[in-house]
Amino acid sequence: HGPFVVTLDLHAEVEGHASLCSTRLRAAFRNLDGFRFRLRRHGVLDSLVAWVGGQDIKVGDKAFDKAFVLQTNRPAELQQLFSSEKLRQALLQSPVRLAEVRDDEGWFGPEFPAGIDELYLDVEERITDADGLRQLYAAFAILLDRLSSVGSAG
Repeated sequence: HGPFVVTLDLHAEVEGHASLCSTRLRAAFRNLDGFRFRLRRHGVLDSLVAWVGGQDIKVGDKAFDKAFVLQTNRPAELQQLFSSEKLRQALLQSPVRLAEVRDDEGWFGPEFPAGIDELYLDVEERITDADGLRQLYAAFAILLDRLSSVGSAG
């Protein structure tokens, strides 16, 4: 997408006698300002986390704020990122479970050079139909474009 190389894959994690498969989209980018965020679907424990002071930034869109928990190191930049109605609608209409800026792939994955981060998007299911993949890619592309427009991704 533009100057970014987007990787689509299926990722399986083995837990006991079962494996969980997720569909992922990832793209490395030069993080120009150190901005990080995490978006995840609301779950059953989120009310308890909020009660004990966990961060959940609201963007002012009732449906979006109800569907997702947002965390960041820069609240003003996060507000600017998610000020796009097109982005909020694309994420709401997709099965996205998690989207975040990561500094590396974790213990078992590659580490990126200094200043390089990864936009990571995860869906808690195996998506194999073309329309579903197009919808997911469209949401990811809008998110990449927004990161560029707020001055974070280069």
